Amino acid sequence: MYREDVSRLLRRSALNLALTACLAACPAASNDQPWQPGANESGVLVEVRDVPGSKYQEFRARTTIDLPMARVLAVLADIPACPQWMHQCERARTLEDRSERERIIHQVTNLPFPVKSRDLVLRVTLEADARAVLVRLEALPGHIPTRSDAVRIRKSHGHYRLEEAGTGTLVEWQQFADPAGRVPAFIVRGMMTELPVRSLSRLRSWAREPRYDGFRLIRDAQGRIERLERPAAQSIPASDV
Repeated sequence: MYREDVSRLLRRSALNLALTACLAACPAASNDQPWQPGANESGVLVEVRDVPGSKYQEFRARTTIDLPMARVLAVLADIPACPQWMHQCERARTLEDRSERERIIHQVTNLPFPVKSRDLVLRVTLEADARAVLVRLEALPGHIPTRSDAVRIRKSHGHYRLEEAGTGTLVEWQQFADPAGRVPAFIVRGMMTELPVRSLSRLRSWAREPRYDGFRLIRDAQGRIERLERPAAQSIPASDV
């Protein structure tokens, strides 16, 4: 069930305060290129920068969502709900739960005609401390066979970082993806800002859905985030899990 998937992904036998430094910096890959302004729309600030060895850029988007971190984290863990908030996400599913803090997911992205859809296999890992949760994303292109109806993205990395801010949540989404194949430059440039602005704006509203009512963060004796919990009486339709 979805509740069990969420708890299994977040539960840790021990959470170490040494993670604090990692959560503060959390580089997806070594890159000393400076960030440049990208967009500032709908309460979402986007910056972009060059990536050494690639003709494509990566983005970093930040916003504040006036909701508890537990609700936002629950949306990120609800993999099949990806099309409800992520711009151009056609569908997504969990392939494997490798451990209590690692899973493999598959996502299909629908790009504008005449560009072929892209699909992406991601290794998702989670770390947490007393104030923040870091969800790392890393491409695993050879994990499953390629599809005839989509081009496989082979180079991608990034993260979501959630941090408590009073009763709200600071959200940072950093992502690099080489779309592979031939994609018109204007589409790629547009995605650098359109994707994070539209997605995080939708995330802000989708996290208010009743299906995420009652989620709460459970902490250990030192106040560090241990797991995400939802009321046992609450359920999600089987078609959505």
